[in-house]
Amino acid sequence: MAAIRSQYCGECFELFDADLVCCPHCGASDAMLGYRDYQQKLLHALEQRLDNAVFLRAERQADGRRSFKLLDGEPLQTSFGTDLYEEIFGAATGG
Repeated sequence: MAAIRSQYCGECFELFDADLVCCPHCGASDAMLGYRDYQQKLLHALEQRLDNAVFLRAERQADGRRSFKLLDGEPLQTSFGTDLYEEIFGAATGG
């Protein structure tokens, strides 16, 4: 028995049979979505919320030190990367 090939729809991100011409969930086809360049496709994909998505983030202590543990949870609206940027590039990030 041949395996069923599946793909995600570029519009609604539902999984469907790759042999179909268009998505049975929203009706989108590759021809309809072909006008989007890579950046547009990526931005559209990042706006989607998948039910099976798991977010991981690095744990930080209250004083900002790293614990080197990953926690599941929504991304924080803060950036801890400035310390690494300054260490590597030796420049202040201004924020």
